Amino acid sequence: MKPFHTAVPGGVLVPTYWSRAGRWISGYVLSEAGEAIGFGVIDATTRQAHRLNDDSNSYDLAWMPDGRHVVYFTNQGKLVMQDVQTLERRAIAGTLPHPPDLIGGIVASPDGRTLYYASRQSQANIWLVRQSSPTPP
Repeated sequence: MKPFHTAVPGGVLVPTYWSRAGRWISGYVLSEAGEAIGFGVIDATTRQAHRLNDDSNSYDLAWMPDGRHVVYFTNQGKLVMQDVQTLERRAIAGTLPHPPDLIGGIVASPDGRTLYYASRQSQANIWLVRQSSPTPP
């Protein structure tokens, strides 16, 4: 089965998530080269689609409980909240405990007071295990 998508300026919108009330369908926008280049939404009542941004290459955004605002990371790792109708955006101030994985997931709690996001792994443990010398019989 061929995936559904719809044309928007600069590419095609691949729908992924319904808003909580079911009015909007959000998704990522793919360029002609197949790269994620932003987000968009489809109004399920009018079947009209439009782009939200052109400064993210992620596949996930989070719907807020009001069903009108979304939250996502830009390519620079800034957390942004955007109104899907007016397109008004504002940066969310604050310090994150870990840098975001810019193509990873993000989701909001049902009350919208907590965001869960994928973070970039910036450390690794290296272990050295030495074989013990054989003991004489």
